[in-house]
Amino acid sequence: MASIEYCDLYYKAQENDSARYHVFTFDLVNSTKMSREGLNNSKVFLKEIVQETYNILKEIEEIESRNILVFEEGFKSREEYFKSPSEGFGLKFEPFSYGDMMGFTIYRGSMTKEEVLDIFDSVKRKHNYEYQLHYADGYYETNNYEEGDKLFFRGYCIDILSNLHKPYVIQKLKKTKRVKKWNWKHAYFMI
Repeated sequence: MASIEYCDLYYKAQENDSARYHVFTFDLVNSTKMSREGLNNSKVFLKEIVQETYNILKEIEEIESRNILVFEEGFKSREEYFKSPSEGFGLKFEPFSYGDMMGFTIYRGSMTKEEVLDIFDSVKRKHNYEYQLHYADGYYETNNYEEGDKLFFRGYCIDILSNLHKPYVIQKLKKTKRVKKWNWKHAYFMI
């Protein structure tokens, strides 16, 4: 079943404080219209920006002796993952990437969305990153695919968030019974 079929679990996780994980995704705008060279350059620089943002969060985590970044059993660093991919499903490497979409995961409430985006934006400005990005963030409940029929699973969350700017995803989500509670203005935006 496609990730978008889990709309009810998606909404429940966004509204439910028990969803412990907070994902941030950054996806290139109009990447299919870019030249091969432009796409490769934009992906390389985006990877550097996401990694540097991740490293800053890791530094804050170490300095303040608190858990911010999600790196649980079965997770690998990006470098470790590409040398020897993890068993299982769900992009269990941090920071994660898939095509021209990249992101990372923090524990819900460990930092505000604004704090994380301020760090990302400062790194982006430092690197004079000229490409537009779709940004989305949201919550999920489990890293275990086997629990994905009852709890909102990481892989589904990353997939939905990275496609939240696409009309077919918006239409599918709008068709669910909870649409009146959702503020579409803040579901995603370009940065």
